[in-house]
Amino acid sequence: MAAPASPLLDQLRRNALAEAAAHVEAAHVEGERVRAAAALEAAVHHAEVVAARESDVAVAFALATAEAAQQVRFNTLTARAEALDRIFAAAAAQLPAFADHPDLGAVVGRSIVQALRCVPAKGAVVRCNRAVADAVAPLLDALGVLPELVVVDDTVPLGVRVASADGGVLVDATFARRLERDRAALAIAVAQQLTGPPS
Repeated sequence: MAAPASPLLDQLRRNALAEAAAHVEAAHVEGERVRAAAALEAAVHHAEVVAARESDVAVAFALATAEAAQQVRFNTLTARAEALDRIFAAAAAQLPAFADHPDLGAVVGRSIVQALRCVPAKGAVVRCNRAVADAVAPLLDALGVLPELVVVDDTVPLGVRVASADGGVLVDATFARRLERDRAALAIAVAQQLTGPPS
């Protein structure tokens, strides 16, 4: 059963979707500009071909239109990929700012509880940075995770990594991992904004 969405993750998703909308609009404008230029070029080419040889007009125009359409598709896909890269880079850059968020302990606490469903609490090693360790210390104590099994590691991004005592099972519950996991869903949302709702 999926965990309920947190305000923190909702805000991150809203920020990412707002950034996506801005990039999508720019990609759409650029696509329209390329399409108009290609149509103008095709029309000029068409007039020249008609004057020279009417029998070749239909073939030349179809070819020019197909090439223009292919270029527009390529530009749109390229812009979409670049927009996603920028969106995820911006979202990742915002993650450290959430270390001071008042809901950090509750959000990460739910992640720990979910992780301990996969990793037995007895002997589980919890790795997190200092901000997270301080925020979730009372919860870890209540869950029976021994303080010596909480490893403060500032190389761990915001969130936690929980491993079994033997290291055989690792649950990566960092926000960076969640962001990467949500990339496919965001790519679909961006594509829908680019192309409009399905008909």
